[in-house]
Amino acid sequence: MIAESEKEVEYAAREMEYLIRREKRAIEVFEKRSSAKGGVGTIRGWLSLKRETDKNHQAAIEDMKRATDAMKAAEDKVAAIGDRMEEEERRLQERATELRRKSCDLFKLVTDKTESRGMVEKVEKAENAKVTEDGEIRICQVTSL
Repeated sequence: MIAESEKEVEYAAREMEYLIRREKRAIEVFEKRSSAKGGVGTIRGWLSLKRETDKNHQAAIEDMKRATDAMKAAEDKVAAIGDRMEEEERRLQERATELRRKSCDLFKLVTDKTESRGMVEKVEKAENAKVTEDGEIRICQVTSL
């Protein structure tokens, strides 16, 4: 969907370039006809240029709306991907916590009770820590765009 939105924006940009070229051509034709008649353009020529300009302006507005809609769709997709990644990160964090607790329980069975209590406390302290012993941030919170 993001690639499709990118293609729509590129298409709108190409259409805008085409409209600009068409507008320049219409102005050149009008100026050429005007200069051939001593610098005085005809009303018909001016009306034709005005119609062409209005038509190009309306087409440009439509192209911009299409490009804007495509960008909004892409933004929505990126936000949805970010939300899914946050949810996946939360699930992985929960799973890691659960696995650590299971390993602590197994460790308790292997070692005697006094040593295991100390180990459980250390693991719980590590789980709740926001900074590791190396000084690195352990949990990063992602904010919305």
